[in-house]
Amino acid sequence: MLGVRKISPGALILAGSVLVIIAVLAGCYASRGDIFLQPFSSWTSRDCLTVIASSMSHNLNMAEDDIQVIATPYYPHVIAAINRLQELQYKWDSTAARMHLDVLLHSSAGLYIDWTRRSELVTSAGRYVRKPSDIDSLLVLLTIANRSYPLKYPEIVDLEKGIFLRNTRGDSLRPRFVWGRARNTLIREERYFVRFVFSRDGGREFLRDPAHVSLVVSSFGRAITLPLPVELPRLTL
Repeated sequence: MLGVRKISPGALILAGSVLVIIAVLAGCYASRGDIFLQPFSSWTSRDCLTVIASSMSHNLNMAEDDIQVIATPYYPHVIAAINRLQELQYKWDSTAARMHLDVLLHSSAGLYIDWTRRSELVTSAGRYVRKPSDIDSLLVLLTIANRSYPLKYPEIVDLEKGIFLRNTRGDSLRPRFVWGRARNTLIREERYFVRFVFSRDGGREFLRDPAHVSLVVSSFGRAITLPLPVELPRLTL
């Protein structure tokens, strides 16, 4: 059995990069509903990529936008799919796969799995997760590409000030942090981790209508708005 490795941000970004290729080239996916009926421990690589890619949101089809944004939200089912891909790649046994999933869930979403109750999700405070508003936080991988290169180099010094979630009531939720900026201008493509926290400052109320949440990126002039419904499909052990 393999020991538990620390899950690095690089591993998450690698999964996101594969996803971008699938999202752009594949165009269509198998039914997620059918996949969710299967135990996630039996998902194939194609199943995993379908689960992750179908959770993404982007503006790739907007020809007038010089800035392209792809948002990959790390919902529990997306995290399970990333972990399953790693399990298949590294040939982990079931015990190692569960241990790695626990580490990845905690570092990405502050959640745990109660393996004694058929994969029930538990918050860091010990509460069982029954609905999207029960989750404490959400990690989003943002891939931002500059289509106007080499003619324009947008400044991104204050990138985090132009990123927020918005609900149907017009309320906004700012990220707790934006991590990954390597330079002050956007050359071609960069990736950032953005964490939103719902357990403080009215975050629970913000998720009262989780199916109609949008991610807004207004750091480049015209605001780019992407639908980002907070999903919580039940995982089958």
